[in-house]
Amino acid sequence: VFTVNVTNVNEDPNLVVPSAQATNEDTPIAIAGFSYSDPDMSDSDLLIVTFSAGDGEISYFDSDSNSQVVISGKGELTETISDLNSMFSTLTYTPNADYVGSDTISITVRDNGDFGSGSELTDSATVAVTINAVNDAGVIGWSVPSRSFDEDSSSITLDLNVSNFVTDVDESGADDLSLSYSVSDGATLLINPDSDPALVEGGNYTITSGGEGQATITLEGDLATLNLLAHNISYVPADNYHGTVDVSISYNDADNTGSGGAQTSTLSFTDTIDSVNDAPIVA
Repeated sequence: VFTVNVTNVNEDPNLVVPSAQATNEDTPIAIAGFSYSDPDMSDSDLLIVTFSAGDGEISYFDSDSNSQVVISGKGELTETISDLNSMFSTLTYTPNADYVGSDTISITVRDNGDFGSGSELTDSATVAVTINAVNDAGVIGWSVPSRSFDEDSSSITLDLNVSNFVTDVDESGADDLSLSYSVSDGATLLINPDSDPALVEGGNYTITSGGEGQATITLEGDLATLNLLAHNISYVPADNYHGTVDVSISYNDADNTGSGGAQTSTLSFTDTIDSVNDAPIVA
């Protein structure tokens, strides 16, 4: 008769992750297919886990707080196997704002080495994520004040020297962007005579519809040129007119970056033209 002593040896943990993922710019994606098991641990045993993503964040839905909880970049988390698999079931990746390109979700799990002989064991895995570009609408950066002008004003400027009248986060140097202006009630548009000498019609910009002396005009060029033009566009109210003038300014990005088609941003406002007493005319 003899006795055989079988020594418990710490066995490898098993971290399972899904295949590569893809999402659109500024769009969170719920990712299924994560799981963790360990042959010599129970669901209530504790392990150590870390989550990271280079250009986004990882979160899970916490039913207790009824909210998403960010877990990437939080260092080492101590969780039970049951809690970890619960987190995995609602895992969401959110790319950083306006980020386009590739990212990597990294997860590392350590079993604490508390189960059998041998040292602590670790399993790590990564998931590649592709973030596809989506065309973002430009922003007309002018908060319109309440404006009023006298009847028969020689010209009324259409911006207040905002440094960047239009901004566009994914503009890429294209020269077919456009600014369109319209005015109502007999007013007419003009490009100011003292326009920046850097502006050359037929050179760095073109008028594609409407024109000076008309109620509408569309200007096409690159973003820097359009911002220069924005400082030099004005309108002239109709002779002896008093009342209101409706103004509309639209920026179109010509669908040069990402999916989603061309995006248009529009700023609309109303100016007041005050009545001025005209001198009588002796016939």
